[in-house]
Amino acid sequence: MELKNKLYRGFVSLAGLVLIVTCLAKLVSVFGYAEALTLPDALFGWQTRWVMVLSALTEACVVGLLMSRAAPLTKLSGLLWLSLNFASYRFSLWLIGASTACPCMGSTYGLIGVGAATMEHIMAGIVLVLVAGSSYLIRHLYFVRDSRIRAARGTNAKPPAKAGVRA
Repeated sequence: MELKNKLYRGFVSLAGLVLIVTCLAKLVSVFGYAEALTLPDALFGWQTRWVMVLSALTEACVVGLLMSRAAPLTKLSGLLWLSLNFASYRFSLWLIGASTACPCMGSTYGLIGVGAATMEHIMAGIVLVLVAGSSYLIRHLYFVRDSRIRAARGTNAKPPAKAGVRA
């Protein structure tokens, strides 16, 4: 169990660090002058600048949750929710045939010397790791452990139905 606790703490710390970096990158880009920031977002139709602000604020809220004293399941669920939102946004852009490479963050990518296409692959990998990691930890820390505890106690059967309620 100690290994799973270390894995959980390490994953939450790494996810928090990644979200802080991406949040700051978005905020730096939002205050830039790229023309793409004034264009409508392909999915929502809002200015790209406001979609990025909303995304950065949402990331900041999840980082706050990760740094709080919330229960591990709450932290992992918040992280899974955010990463599934990112994944569904990217998937939706792909479905409508929109380019996922946003030129609005070009200045931020340029600061670290990475091309926009390369950064899109990196970000897609990060989203995949966040979805897979939070799903894995939720499943193994809560559902697998609980089923093993029930099996050890011999209570693998369903609990009896409440009086007056049919199963």
